[in-house]
Amino acid sequence: MRAPRLEDLTIEPRGSLRDAMGKLDTSGAGVVVVLDSDRRPIGTVTDGDIRRAILGGLTLEAPADEVMAKDPTVARAGLNRRDELELMVKAEVDQLPLVDESGCLVEVRLLADTVARPLTGAPGAGDPGRVVLLAGGEGKRLRPLTGQTPKPMLDVGGRPLLETMITRLVEHGLCNITVAVKYLADQIEGHFGDGSRFGCQIDYVREDTALGTAGPVQLAAGGDYTPTLVLNGDILTTFNYRRFIEHHQKSHNHLTLAMVPIDTEIPYGVLELDDLQVHGIVEKPRERAFVSAGMYLLEPEVVEGIPSNERTDMPDLLNWAIAEEMRVGGFPVTEFWRDIGHPEEFEAAAKDYDAHFAERERTAGS
Repeated sequence: MRAPRLEDLTIEPRGSLRDAMGKLDTSGAGVVVVLDSDRRPIGTVTDGDIRRAILGGLTLEAPADEVMAKDPTVARAGLNRRDELELMVKAEVDQLPLVDESGCLVEVRLLADTVARPLTGAPGAGDPGRVVLLAGGEGKRLRPLTGQTPKPMLDVGGRPLLETMITRLVEHGLCNITVAVKYLADQIEGHFGDGSRFGCQIDYVREDTALGTAGPVQLAAGGDYTPTLVLNGDILTTFNYRRFIEHHQKSHNHLTLAMVPIDTEIPYGVLELDDLQVHGIVEKPRERAFVSAGMYLLEPEVVEGIPSNERTDMPDLLNWAIAEEMRVGGFPVTEFWRDIGHPEEFEAAAKDYDAHFAERERTAGS
């Protein structure tokens, strides 16, 4: 992996969280350093800081200095790698801003570089043993487009949507993939084959009857229960699967679902009431709710709990896991995400692809 540019590792105090997320995604470093007007480090912003801010009600337009961790550990440039590593371990950080004699930033040393291990793109010790892509639906809401083409194989950006999803998984080192198919299954199997052309290993399970959004996961397991990443097969996203996996592991969840914040504005003045007494009015308030993003991490006991050969949807599985007093957690999606299941969403996907994927591919090929 090419070393990140310094500009992709830094941001101004009033730079937006959206810009910070873009830099995190570009650099893959997991942190951006907040610099004052003299380029002195005054804080850091991580992926986790941003996701906690979203959970707390902030939007991606909020400035970085509202969520940054202040007074970061820094060191003078010129230390040997051993001393840098000791400082990072002692401070429990994954990055170390290096400054000159005036305290101005000259470099950001990353723990991943110091210990000579890859950031992404290679399997990790705690990775899911299997990725299941749900690609068996008929896509009725997208007809006539899906009359002769399965929804995951619809063209987005000049190639099938499912190919973009698989490419992203491979970029994150997630290469053991099972595709659950049913409707026009031959087209999917014929295009992807065994996955070798795409740098991964792909096998298939066919649903004789529709098994919902959780049932195919039990079918894919075939009695071999392992941590499993489950993805709906109609999602266009720049989601960072590595951070999702790390959060799931650190949280010790049995089931973690990615969730998308949806902000809704009530177009009226809303009264604050106690019985019939009015205590105030809020003009056009915005309310935030989180919806499932169609991306899940399941521990083996959750996969084993899915009924065999029965239609089971993910809401059923979540409610079962909660009733069994398992740890069920959420992980906010702050990256670009779109479900193409509706005609208007599919129409928007082509522009989304150009904005979020085409430039990435040009950069990777340069």
